[in-house]
Amino acid sequence: MTELLEKAISGLRELPEPEQDILAEFISSIVAERKFDRLLESPKSLEVLHKMADAALEEDRRGETRDIEELWR
Repeated sequence: MTELLEKAISGLRELPEPEQDILAEFISSIVAERKFDRLLESPKSLEVLHKMADAALEEDRRGETRDIEELWR
């Protein structure tokens, strides 16, 4: 951990708990987003996503899909 981050966290300890919780959720969301990005960047994930996209396009070509507007009627 960098010295700057250590100082920032030290300062956060002085905040009221509700504010600490808000910041903790924000930081946690950043960490989760980075993990998700790394997961999607892996060659295996890209392969799976391409297969899923191809399957969805094939279903659409066969007429097995509906317009999204139909779901909201």
